[in-house]
Amino acid sequence: MDFNSLPAIKFLYSLDNRDYPLSVRRFCNPEYDFSRLVFSYEKKDISWVEEESKDTRKPYDVLDILYKMKNNCRKPVVISKSFFSVMEKSEDAFTPFHNDILEECDGESGVVHAPYLMKGAILLYSVDGGKLSVWVVLNQKQGEQNIIAPSTYISVFPKDKTKGAGHQLVIDYIPLIQGCFEPPIPLYTHAFTILTYLCLRKWAEVEIAEIKTKVKKEVKKGKKSIVITEDGLSYFTFDSKWYTEVCNNNDFNVSGHFRLQRYGDGSRKLIYINEFVKHGYHRKALIDKVRDGDITLD
Repeated sequence: MDFNSLPAIKFLYSLDNRDYPLSVRRFCNPEYDFSRLVFSYEKKDISWVEEESKDTRKPYDVLDILYKMKNNCRKPVVISKSFFSVMEKSEDAFTPFHNDILEECDGESGVVHAPYLMKGAILLYSVDGGKLSVWVVLNQKQGEQNIIAPSTYISVFPKDKTKGAGHQLVIDYIPLIQGCFEPPIPLYTHAFTILTYLCLRKWAEVEIAEIKTKVKKEVKKGKKSIVITEDGLSYFTFDSKWYTEVCNNNDFNVSGHFRLQRYGDGSRKLIYINEFVKHGYHRKALIDKVRDGDITLD
């Protein structure tokens, strides 16, 4: 994923001086209005009904929010296929915590690429006042040219803390690009992707790798132009141990280390553990620890 070349990324991370929201306006239909869908979780399925949206904003209004996100975003994230599979399986488990995660992440903005998205497509998100905003940035053809621009904006908020079946998610959405209308399922998938990603990142044991990038840049040196290589925008890849169970029956050495030991009276003391030989180990998948009551997500 070459984040360094995406216009939205260049704007949000100040990699160039282009006014991205202003440049996107020429592709927008300023007269589009918001619509509302209320999604209900059912056993292994979802349903939805249409309602009247009370959001009176227009496309230009939601594009202008991107100015507030500039230089305030977490580093971009690429979700692996295995991580996304975990997200799909964990969907019901995290529905009671949608309100909690939006409260904990209030003020956060970021960029996510998920495996179901085409190359060059990303989700920009921002959390504010208990609501999740998502801009769906697609690589699409407009006339004789390809543009990478937000095609749809969605505003998401949970209606309750019900676990699984019966939980409702409200999505107000508005098309931004002329002629771009997303059906209900993709709208729901975008919202689910960000909400579940935030929950897993916060409460699950996540494997994170930072990917460093390089970019070539042409600069003037005297009367000549030369090409130099600089550090580009780094990003994170996410994997998860949520469903991973590990068994190791081999002996291995554990080096000496300090540990903050907790005592029954609530106090903690730093102790030193001498080097020893460990005779294998078994680590439950985190989802099993939750089910067995070993840990809680509260």
